[in-house]
Amino acid sequence: MIRKRTLTTADIEWRGTQPRSAQYGDIYFTSEDGRCIEESNYNFIQQNRLPERFTSFFNSDATRFAIAELGFGTGLNFFCTADLYLRSLHRRTTKHTAPPQQLHYLSFEKHPLKRDDFARMGTHFPQFKPLCDETLHQYPVAAEGFHSLQLANGQIHLTLIYGDVVDTIAAINTNLTQIDAWYLDGFAPSQNEAMWRQPVLERVGLLSKPGATLSTFSVAGHIRRGLQQAGFQIDKAPGFGKKREMLIAEKLPRSESTETNTASASYRYADKPWFIRSKQHHNHQDAIVIGGGLSGTGVAHSLATRGLSVKLIERHQQLAQAASGNLAGALFTKLSPHDTAQNRFYQYGYLHAVQHLQAINAQKQQHDSTISTRCGAVQLAYSEPELARQKALTDHNIWPELFAQRLSKEEVQDVSGFRSELPGLYFPRASSVSPAALCAARCNHPNINTVTHTSAIKLIQHGNTWEVINENGETVGSSPIIVIANAQDANCFEQTRFIPLNTIRGQLSYIPSTIESSALRSIICYEGYTLPATEQQHVVGASFNPKSTLTTIDSADHHDNITKLERAMPSLHSALQLHQIDSGEKIKGRVSFRCQTPDYLPAVGPIANLADFELCYEDIRKGALKGLLSAGDYLEGLFISIGHGSRGLTSSSFSAEIICQYLFNEGPKIDRETLEHIHPTRFAIRQLKRHHNRFN
Repeated sequence: MIRKRTLTTADIEWRGTQPRSAQYGDIYFTSEDGRCIEESNYNFIQQNRLPERFTSFFNSDATRFAIAELGFGTGLNFFCTADLYLRSLHRRTTKHTAPPQQLHYLSFEKHPLKRDDFARMGTHFPQFKPLCDETLHQYPVAAEGFHSLQLANGQIHLTLIYGDVVDTIAAINTNLTQIDAWYLDGFAPSQNEAMWRQPVLERVGLLSKPGATLSTFSVAGHIRRGLQQAGFQIDKAPGFGKKREMLIAEKLPRSESTETNTASASYRYADKPWFIRSKQHHNHQDAIVIGGGLSGTGVAHSLATRGLSVKLIERHQQLAQAASGNLAGALFTKLSPHDTAQNRFYQYGYLHAVQHLQAINAQKQQHDSTISTRCGAVQLAYSEPELARQKALTDHNIWPELFAQRLSKEEVQDVSGFRSELPGLYFPRASSVSPAALCAARCNHPNINTVTHTSAIKLIQHGNTWEVINENGETVGSSPIIVIANAQDANCFEQTRFIPLNTIRGQLSYIPSTIESSALRSIICYEGYTLPATEQQHVVGASFNPKSTLTTIDSADHHDNITKLERAMPSLHSALQLHQIDSGEKIKGRVSFRCQTPDYLPAVGPIANLADFELCYEDIRKGALKGLLSAGDYLEGLFISIGHGSRGLTSSSFSAEIICQYLFNEGPKIDRETLEHIHPTRFAIRQLKRHHNRFN
């Protein structure tokens, strides 16, 4: 199925300082006497009792306060809320010793503002300038999906969910997302009927905690009835200014007979209850991450920025020594016109990785080495199928030009600096990255303690604590939270041995740069890829040999890498003056073994209690799919992020955020279907469906 990801941005008519939507024929906010901030505070902050609730929150052991909004618009409600939150934080009177407390703000928007309009809006509210500037710095492209921004030194998480609200709100995992307060602030029901439909209001109810509050300017009868049907108790409050009334609501506690308790609830087969954890605890202060490559350092960094004390265990003498140890790598993604979970994961992983790298680079003055260079990448149309794929992407306008744009042969030369015989697809935000420098920068955090030359081969659970054991039977660490991120070495743990992993040999060629080749300005991708010079060398690669176990350099692989480059871009091949190199033996390179799952998606998420799964889901093995099933039993505190293959630069930081979504019940990072496709439990269920007698 081909699905358009490019959104129609908001068509704004500016009337002085007042923005008006041409699409909906309605204003975003009033500019009368400059009272728009006062109106936002009254309608949403006061009616949801946020001043006193924030004070109570900061005096409690709770770590997350979640607000969701239908209609991000200009961001005014968000900035008012974030400003209050930060002022309340600074005024708190008690010392908070638990992990840092954070505001999670989710907002749904079908027509995001253009970047210039958003920047212009920010100039009208100088009191919010620091937050406006920070948001603008991370402002996402107008592409459908989930976009996560971290603001105010990680104290505020903003998730912008772009797309039709009927589709996007239905895609959120209700088991992982529970909202404390709602702002219903779309355009009027008469102008924007879809946002106020009953399926949307029902999802609002399902995503709400008992006692969650809600406010909206609209008092339409069908909205009152819809919210009541969704489980809210409705009341009216005086409206702001000339408006007579508005609605306020509170989510009623579920009755004993209807309450959904995941520990005892029954589900249908179609609900996929094996992906639902029956027990979830979220107040954590420390964690151990096993693995010091791209995956492990990504997880460690995400946990540390949330205030956890992280011990990172790496078996080698240094970080990034296995598949993450290449001289340089390409951060880009291969687009597909087809809307599949696999494509969504990597394409949105790429968007997140771009933002993550931007944030890391903002701190690069603290580091001695260069982490990355945003040089863009050109995917050459090296074959007829590739040309057809690129044409389908651009003809259907699936992605915005800020994400990818089609180039002619002449335009490829303008971008890359080398004559091309082929057109291509250009990724302006792609980067050449030093994996080792990125791993080091991630771990340069006061909450991360890196322990190298230390193996981890066994995990033992004692109550709520896990012990990490080395090959000598010694305990090298203990914590209630363990995240396994050590690629194929995860198979040494009994708890995760059921995940099938393949090792794929890959060899890079390091070609000395010349005066001519130094003119290469962008990454060139074809059947392989070539990077601009790093340390006077071009990284050219990479071979793909799933059956080879050879650990030394193979001259045949060098020849294959170079031949692919010659076919794709002869002008660059000529500039490298490879005829002056006598034999493949003189070309330097690197061999590593990628860790990959059979379905080419990583395994990211919590680890199931397999003994319980065999008993709980025995009927699946028998083919009986109509009975009621309970939620899955999971090993409390044990998570994994492995199987990233050759795409660790693209997927590691995104996967780390998904681990945090499980740990802290944060806002959604991606749709429910894709979350299930990367869930480790998918392999256990597949084995049951194939009538295996036991897990491997």
